[in-house]
Amino acid sequence: MAYRLFTVGPGNGTEGRHIHFPITDSLDQHEIDKVRKTEGLDQRAKDLIDDVKPYREGNKILWKIHKLNNIDKHRLLVTVGSSFGSLDLGAHMIASMREAFPDRNIPSLSAFFNPVDNLFPLKVGDELFIDGPNAKPNLDMQFKFELVLDEPGLVEGESLIEIIDSMIDEVEGLIPKFKSLIT
Repeated sequence: MAYRLFTVGPGNGTEGRHIHFPITDSLDQHEIDKVRKTEGLDQRAKDLIDDVKPYREGNKILWKIHKLNNIDKHRLLVTVGSSFGSLDLGAHMIASMREAFPDRNIPSLSAFFNPVDNLFPLKVGDELFIDGPNAKPNLDMQFKFELVLDEPGLVEGESLIEIIDSMIDEVEGLIPKFKSLIT
């Protein structure tokens, strides 16, 4: 995006190798970096970049994209894990109702509920559901698990799907803001 803005801007006699979309850890660092990284861009483009607030406290999602991108370039793996996503209490309730009212035709029902604690990081032996002492096994109960990202200080036990969705939404939301400058 930044380089495209550079190609339609004044250029100021530079080649454009220095051009970067300046995403930083703080507003103070942004103010320092943007001078060098946006040299040759039209002032309207610079103002739009400032409006996006591309630093941690201004636009946390954009900052996370930047940080994860750097981790991906400098390290082989991004840390992932699993957590407890939800369980089907509907199956449990229906089984209890069918046992209490065996002469009635009670239809199946799925009702997934998220736990208060997602038990991240999920470990062998974690208890996902505790039933009564004389309960019969319920083979209809389903449990769902989440794949999560875990980079301390960045994304800690956050659902991979949810974080990627929020990142896509953020980037797609930026495109219309800059489109008028590059068409």
